[in-house]
Amino acid sequence: MSNNKVLSLIDSVSYLSLNDGEIIIQDVPLTNDVIRVIKRLVALLRVKENISFLMKKTYVSEIDLMYYDNCLSEYCFDILDNGVRHNNTCWVRQVENSISLGIITDNESLSQYLKKNQDLFPELYNLFKKYPLLIEDIVKDDMGWLHFKHRLPVNLNNKEKVYMTLRKVLNYFNAGRRDRVLNTIDSIKKSGWNHNLSWSPDGSVFGYSRTSNKYMIFTGRHRIAAALYSYKNNYLHQDFHFKYPVISFPWEQLLTATPHPENNPCINCSKL
Repeated sequence: MSNNKVLSLIDSVSYLSLNDGEIIIQDVPLTNDVIRVIKRLVALLRVKENISFLMKKTYVSEIDLMYYDNCLSEYCFDILDNGVRHNNTCWVRQVENSISLGIITDNESLSQYLKKNQDLFPELYNLFKKYPLLIEDIVKDDMGWLHFKHRLPVNLNNKEKVYMTLRKVLNYFNAGRRDRVLNTIDSIKKSGWNHNLSWSPDGSVFGYSRTSNKYMIFTGRHRIAAALYSYKNNYLHQDFHFKYPVISFPWEQLLTATPHPENNPCINCSKL
């Protein structure tokens, strides 16, 4: 077995292989055990020292993003080109606080599922234990994906109440709020794309669906959204490409790429 952690993991899982610089997930049913393997892979792949031999060249002109990442990309155009207020963007109203809790593949109860799969979302599981009413916000879609949207617990202390009141006032006047992706765009416009900085503190990891031919970003999505906006506005050259690891999978959607079933898609989301 290889001393490299990524190669060791690939060697140990029967449905993983390497092909032309991509990590290939073979055609297997999508279960939470598979999701666990994917999460382990992503944790390793985001560290540059583990994967110098796995940085695949992906041209920005070829990237078509799935739901969640596309919405973040559209946020940039809404704010910078279309004059949409931060709080009125689809990204802020519907998408950024959505979390996937995995997929239910049998008839187990929600409480049984959460306990059995708490390792997939440990921080949220602790929150559910402290505030059980939050479990009522979990929604299951037609494919079995579980979705959860953040909402703050009711029991705030005085300091937290002051903070939230101030935040509401700032939000009303659209002050003090902007997604950090805009700061990355400012940096690219000023200094261009810095490959070394794009691995600080860790790198991005791409997912590619062989069914939809679309990409999702497992980690580091803000820098990718900023690069896409910059490319389309000619702040980056036409043959600009990323050098990040790519996980190719057989399913049409995965994790955050699946839209929350209660979202009301905007025009851009409706195109997906």
